[in-house]
Amino acid sequence: MKFALVCGICFALMAHVPYVTLRWIFPCNSATVGYFLIPECGNDAPNTGKWATSSTLFLAFICVWTLVVVVDGGGTYSLFLVSYSMAHAYCLRRYVQYFTQGVKRNPGKWQELLPTYRQIQILSRYYNNIQQGKLIVSNITLLMTGLVISFYTIITLGLEVSVPELVLFATVAQDAVLALVMYNTFMGQLYKASKSVNGLIKASILSTVSVTEDRKWIVKYLRSFRAVKCYVGYTNFVDELSPLVFLSFCVDQIASLLLVH
Repeated sequence: MKFALVCGICFALMAHVPYVTLRWIFPCNSATVGYFLIPECGNDAPNTGKWATSSTLFLAFICVWTLVVVVDGGGTYSLFLVSYSMAHAYCLRRYVQYFTQGVKRNPGKWQELLPTYRQIQILSRYYNNIQQGKLIVSNITLLMTGLVISFYTIITLGLEVSVPELVLFATVAQDAVLALVMYNTFMGQLYKASKSVNGLIKASILSTVSVTEDRKWIVKYLRSFRAVKCYVGYTNFVDELSPLVFLSFCVDQIASLLLVH
């Protein structure tokens, strides 16, 4: 978790510094906030290459303000993605593993252990109610968009891009790949651990229950102990193969854009 947090903050800084550098090198375009207020960027301004001191100071203010805003926004997004969204999936997986260890150590005390798994299911329900509708979908969409645009730009422009632009798009592509893989891996491992513990529950508990102990009721009760999942939207969920599925989808989109180009 700490490694993911450090990666998110560092990559956010690495991606934003080249962007601000581009604003200083190429200030007269729509990507620079308030560029039209600089006299040298006007249509009727003479192209002498010399800037007034006031214009240079104003451009410096714009660059510093842009750096503060984008670092603050990118850092906040990284902290949310890691400290909130990833941490929830990671903690739920650890809870499932803790429950699994309890079942292995004390298979005969299943009546005391099963409420713990029910609590994990309730926690996952709250987790999904908060995130599955908009947050997870927005995160994955943003990461895939950044991955596709960055790789497409690098491939199509090639050596025509400047060094700041190359650093910017390469960093965004690297950040998007790592975040997409780690984010879905955390959520997919939860489903994998929960799916394996479900088989363990049924095997361990049913083997200790005799036929005379209302076995049919226990079998029906165990059917409600379904695998814990992280949902994307209201129908799909993340499993252990989801990172490869998302990467494959991004590669297909890049190939389609290259064919159109």
